[in-house]
Amino acid sequence: MQPSIEARIAVIEAELLRRLGDGDPRVDAAVAWILRSGGRVSIERIAAEIGISRQHLARRFLQHVGVTPKTFARVMRFENLVRAARNGARDWGALAADFGYFDQAHLIADFRELAGSTPVPFFQSAGEAPL
Repeated sequence: MQPSIEARIAVIEAELLRRLGDGDPRVDAAVAWILRSGGRVSIERIAAEIGISRQHLARRFLQHVGVTPKTFARVMRFENLVRAARNGARDWGALAADFGYFDQAHLIADFRELAGSTPVPFFQSAGEAPL
């Protein structure tokens, strides 16, 4: 049996936090900003706010966290989306808009890539009734 999405995310978060121990205040600030925004902030905006280029931030972030800021933001946005869906919000079009996806197809593509299935089978396999 495959671990739950929450278990997989917990492992990723633990590893990311472990890597943050090396410390770069700019990367720490970027991580905090991404977490506060739920993954819905532009990486260009973060880089501008902390005073470095997007490319430099991406390199430092990858070095200290192990993934790019865009990937980290994408995973955080997805985690928040799954949480909202678990709390009963299953209008995929509305969720796509609420969580900053271009459209419902973009949300479903991200879901397929990050969870290994589309939303309805994912929640059904977790024993949750589709709404």
